[in-house]
Amino acid sequence: MLEIEQFINYIKGYLDDDYREYIDFVGAEYYLTHGGCYEFAKIIKHFIPTTIFYRSNPGSSKYKDYIIVKIGNYFYDAEGEISKETVLSDFYVVSDEEEKSLADYIGNFEVNVEYEQIDELIIKETETVIAESPNEGIDKLINTINNHLLNEDTIKVLKK
Repeated sequence: MLEIEQFINYIKGYLDDDYREYIDFVGAEYYLTHGGCYEFAKIIKHFIPTTIFYRSNPGSSKYKDYIIVKIGNYFYDAEGEISKETVLSDFYVVSDEEEKSLADYIGNFEVNVEYEQIDELIIKETETVIAESPNEGIDKLINTINNHLLNEDTIKVLKK
């Protein structure tokens, strides 16, 4: 879905513009795919509550302790959409119980701004932007995504 990729680009842009110095100047996309994948997933899930976390299989040769998200019927990381074939071979769905403990061993713990994690800052500042201009820009984009996903679920239930 195009809107989701726009939201991913918004997150990367925000991180690049405001916090690049805290991520060793490597750029948001690199950071979010090399240590910051869990932070990325938490930001997405905060704004798109139907998001489901997937974690790389322990035996995956390509991914190690990597988190991606499922939004609707599609899978994403900070680089964009991931093929279902890749997900089927290299990932599994994270249970609610496991999701609660992910913060203990996945993430980039050294990267923070005045003792606050990057994901928490981006969430707070995005909420401030939304509060200052509701129904515009990023708020409209997030509402469009959530409404689309809600409609998809409603259609599925009606078809049953």
